[in-house]
Amino acid sequence: MEKLGGNISPQLFEKQINFLADRFEFVSLKEGLSRRLKGSIDKPIFSVTFDDGFKSVQENALPILKKREITGAQAINSSFMQGEDTFWRIKLGAILNTNACDQLKTFLIPLGYKDDQSIFNFTLDHFSKEIVATISQIYEEAVSDDVKTQAKDLFDNPTAINQLAKENWEICNHTKNHFPVTESTGIHLMQEEFDTCESEIKEATGVAPQFWVIPFERVDKRAPNLLETFETIAPKDTVLVFAGNKINKSANSNQRTIFRIAPPNVTGASLIRFLGKLR
Repeated sequence: MEKLGGNISPQLFEKQINFLADRFEFVSLKEGLSRRLKGSIDKPIFSVTFDDGFKSVQENALPILKKREITGAQAINSSFMQGEDTFWRIKLGAILNTNACDQLKTFLIPLGYKDDQSIFNFTLDHFSKEIVATISQIYEEAVSDDVKTQAKDLFDNPTAINQLAKENWEICNHTKNHFPVTESTGIHLMQEEFDTCESEIKEATGVAPQFWVIPFERVDKRAPNLLETFETIAPKDTVLVFAGNKINKSANSNQRTIFRIAPPNVTGASLIRFLGKLR
């Protein structure tokens, strides 16, 4: 299966956290935002965030962070949280490990797919609900029930998300279905995806998320009207969370957006060198 995104072993994650916590201050996402809005960030501070609502965060990251009295943030896709569906990229990865891969290619060829292309990249670059529906259909027909059960079981349910909230973690909105809603191919779904996730998280936890975390967030694929759309559809205190490996400075011109950093799988001096190059 091709990689779905960034990941790190619990052992290396703990080393990174301990290394940084010995040298810098960790704050909650809300505390960091508050300091930035007040213009009171005069030294590096860190917050820890995770995407998609995977169980492994609560199983592995939570105990590590609790040792250092750090609270994190978990960005939730409500469809996965409620067990309604499985992440469509996981479905795609499962299909690629079966003989049904050729069936999917046959569907994609009229859309411009060529054999030397990555199916993962092509289906994201040419995203549509029709492509997702076809992936889901082939997944249901070709993938074993055991694999389907294991895939759904990767994510925390509402009870587990509530437990994170009780631990003072920030629960963030990551859209209902993890579609690329801030790219030109999916921005027409942005309001529906964030609004539905918002209401379902609020029903599960009693809290309306303040942070909208962009799925995928491929910097070079952002829709030209992204910020205009966000300003139109989002509640006024909502903050849009980008990727981009940028530092959130007090002087940031747009106070409704913040950036997050995806650190490499290194620690010690190599991690400091990486952070030192960020602007």
